[in-house]
Amino acid sequence: MNRLSIVVLAAALGGCGYAGDRLNDARDILHIDFSLGPQLGATARFTHILQAGVSTEGTIIGREEEDWYYDTAHIAWNGRWAGIHKRIGHEAGIGPETVEPKWYRRRYTAEYEEEYKDQKRTPDEIGASVAAGIAGGELGFRPAEFFDFLLGWFGPDIMKDDGQAAAHEDKERWVEVGDSCCDGECEEEWNR
Repeated sequence: MNRLSIVVLAAALGGCGYAGDRLNDARDILHIDFSLGPQLGATARFTHILQAGVSTEGTIIGREEEDWYYDTAHIAWNGRWAGIHKRIGHEAGIGPETVEPKWYRRRYTAEYEEEYKDQKRTPDEIGASVAAGIAGGELGFRPAEFFDFLLGWFGPDIMKDDGQAAAHEDKERWVEVGDSCCDGECEEEWNR
């Protein structure tokens, strides 16, 4: 193997350039999440336009400074991000998630470890989640990312994400768990 072949192979395996962009596009296609902790429910979604289900996870016992928080821990692969986070909250409804009136709502508080950002579901994501007792899982497929992966082999970058280390996040409101939850601010934020 000559030196040029070694440099090209190292660049491809190192995640840079054309081959690295194709690998990153492939990573963007799936959203996989396993959870452990108190949780119950099921949801299904066909993009943000049509979602249905009821799901709750984690719990808070008491309303004083000595509240007991039972978070649900998540290990997730979400596009180009992978990591651990924990949260408390619920989602429920049927219909579009991001159109007023909000017939489908997601309300969570979340804490992150190792600077992991829990990327939200993308608008085109098709998937489902199931939670029973202390274990749950979520799987999502992103058609736009799939087509970006396929077309990327021939040049077009429809998602405009080649050369980027991280996928674009879908915007969603999250509340940090902390001292402010003790005075009812979280309840007010969740009810918006």
